[in-house]
Amino acid sequence: MKGGFHHTGTPKLYIKDSVYYYRRQLYGLINQHLGMREIRRSLKTGNVEEARLRCAYIDLKYKHILESVEPMLSDNISPEAKEIARDYFRRELQSYLDEIELGPHLASVTKNRKGFDPEWQASKVPNSIDSFKKMTISKKFSPDICYQIDQSFEDIGQKIPSRNSNEYIILGSLICRAHAEALRIYHAHLTGQHTETTPQDPLFVPTQIAAYAKQTIEQISLSEAINRHKLYKKDEIKLGTKEDYQRVYNWILDLFGEDKILNTITKADVRNFKDMLTLMPKNYSKKKGYKKLTLKKVVFKSKQDTNVVRNSFKTCQKYLSLVKAFFQWAVDDGYVEASPATNIKLAKKKGNKSGKKRRPFLRNEIDTLLQSPLFTGYQSPTKRHIKGKMKI
Repeated sequence: MKGGFHHTGTPKLYIKDSVYYYRRQLYGLINQHLGMREIRRSLKTGNVEEARLRCAYIDLKYKHILESVEPMLSDNISPEAKEIARDYFRRELQSYLDEIELGPHLASVTKNRKGFDPEWQASKVPNSIDSFKKMTISKKFSPDICYQIDQSFEDIGQKIPSRNSNEYIILGSLICRAHAEALRIYHAHLTGQHTETTPQDPLFVPTQIAAYAKQTIEQISLSEAINRHKLYKKDEIKLGTKEDYQRVYNWILDLFGEDKILNTITKADVRNFKDMLTLMPKNYSKKKGYKKLTLKKVVFKSKQDTNVVRNSFKTCQKYLSLVKAFFQWAVDDGYVEASPATNIKLAKKKGNKSGKKRRPFLRNEIDTLLQSPLFTGYQSPTKRHIKGKMKI
């Protein structure tokens, strides 16, 4: 056989001019650092059986070498990129675990006859894992992954680099790697392989936060921090803002838990809260089928509801700013070293009209407003639209 290399059907075994060769493609960090696209080596034989044995032996050797080299190269990845990938991994994994926990419940609430089928869900996961692994290797990212990369750079206040830059490609690879690992754990839960439900990728093995917490910082729970913040803000804010703060208090207590230690709340937690804000149905506490659900169940059900009207960009922005103010107070009073809400931003979707200004009030509209119970006297803080003797 004359000409170029021809694949034999055996992995990594090729033939050229009647001589067999071992060929292995190089991807990712190794490809970037070595500047090589592949390893190619003559097996110095024209006998196919002998070539297969030599190919298997050499492949095993190279596999061990590459597995030991790649972790050393990953040490050159910036700490910021690693932390972004870890945050993304925690957020995606929590979303999948919520699906396992809440799926059966919401199937019964919504009277979905199909219900939540773990076997059907599990059957789709391996292909998804493969697609993320391929993107990690090929560096050709889907639009969804590109959006996540762009959003990650914006969240840390950094200009989005060129999509061909090493910085962009490395972060994209890490995000794909994070998603593949989150899916692997999700699949293990679905299939009952409970010994496989802890992270195996070294980048996502959890560290003990307590080992890094300084002993000088007072370890207070989230509920205690909220009580102290209420006292701090007692005489400083108006009634309407107090009600907004109370909603935020209830949401973060529901999401993080009353006993959560304040200085263990991470940027990933706040980003998760931000994402949940954008998925909340408008005035959901008054809607049938939503008002008795926990926050996680509200958001999970909202994802399945194609007709739901969600909070506007401005409403989400308002609540996110209150969360940022709460954590900034915690920094100022020494309960946390740094705010986990710093640089967390909402993405403004294309076509969003929230930035358009409203026209000024007309004179008769101002008269109607100033003569309303809100200004002349109302019944109670929760019935400010009804006339009464109460006025603040």
